[in-house]
Amino acid sequence: MVQERNPFTTYKLNASFGILLAQTNAILRRLDPDDEDVQRHCDFVDRWLEWNSEEEIWARTMSSWKNIVGDEDPFLFHLNEAARDRLASSADDLQDY
Repeated sequence: MVQERNPFTTYKLNASFGILLAQTNAILRRLDPDDEDVQRHCDFVDRWLEWNSEEEIWARTMSSWKNIVGDEDPFLFHLNEAARDRLASSADDLQDY
């Protein structure tokens, strides 16, 4: 019961796992570009990743990559430019505790 109510075991992803999923998705797309089912699945994963990028945990991760890790360009290739801009803006607007 506890696990099924935990959003991170059902539909939410943290950004670190999202990067791995995006890389796997990109490889899968390239392995079988003519398979409509594979491409349809990859389209779903892309939409899921973009949805997750709107979550606060992704903004906190982006903020940490910049401010704690010191990375000046934590580029997420799997997001379109508008989603990357929204994520960067959300990260910049966070109040650190």
